[in-house]
Amino acid sequence: MKKNSVVVYFRVIAMLMIVIFHCYCYNFGVWPFLIGSPPPYDYSFSPLVLSTLGLSIFVIVSGYLYGFGFFHLFKYKNNSEFFKKKISRLIIPYIFWAIITYVSFPTSVYWKQLFGGIAHLWFLLMLFNCFFIATMTRNLWKNLGGGGLICLIIFLYLMTFLQKSVLLNHLWPLAINKSIAWFYLFFLGIFLGKYMFFQKISEHLKQDPPRWVLFMDRNSMGVYILHHTLIWLAIYYITPIREFMINNPVSGPWWLFLFVLPLSLLCSEYINKSKYSKYIFG
Repeated sequence: MKKNSVVVYFRVIAMLMIVIFHCYCYNFGVWPFLIGSPPPYDYSFSPLVLSTLGLSIFVIVSGYLYGFGFFHLFKYKNNSEFFKKKISRLIIPYIFWAIITYVSFPTSVYWKQLFGGIAHLWFLLMLFNCFFIATMTRNLWKNLGGGGLICLIIFLYLMTFLQKSVLLNHLWPLAINKSIAWFYLFFLGIFLGKYMFFQKISEHLKQDPPRWVLFMDRNSMGVYILHHTLIWLAIYYITPIREFMINNPVSGPWWLFLFVLPLSLLCSEYINKSKYSKYIFG
């Protein structure tokens, strides 16, 4: 089936936003546990906006593909097969990269994080939780009309305020506590998928995405997983890079971006040619 151009563009935009954000994190004070972490630099804008938008787009697109596949392609009827696929594409890659992260950065992470979402890899667990909740509650929402789905989305949005509670402000297994804040966006994606929102927009695009955009799209998950690890490796083990970032808080993140993005893309493209790539990147 031909790729939806809107989905392709959104995934690429989201990927770029997240990579840029992580390039700012060291100087922005997000990673105080990394070696030699400098005091937070007072930027004229908040890089957190890039992270929030990028992650939100990824979650909505994931929900959209799930909803469109269920309502219009009649997929995901076999729950056990669906969960096997999601375990192989989300949980196994999480375990693989979580172990690498734990071994590579022994002074910046601790073992309990392996079970609750270590570093940026919590996102893989959160996506699995979204698919799990949507599938297990499908009989409750599959027959809802537009109004019913909107009410459900509002209810899930109100649940995000629970994340501020003391109970959820701890490390939970499989990043369940972090997942609550994203359920409403996943179901928003399902709602858009049911009514083929992106499909209708895509019909008005006269041209398919250029090859370089398609290249970035097919490597978007690989880049998400790799770029963060490459940034940490550079800062953790290469003193000149770490000192350059500390001394150049304005230009440093952009130089880091120009280094990390192409390297992540090339590594992802190479690894994706392996028959085991689905267990590495999903």
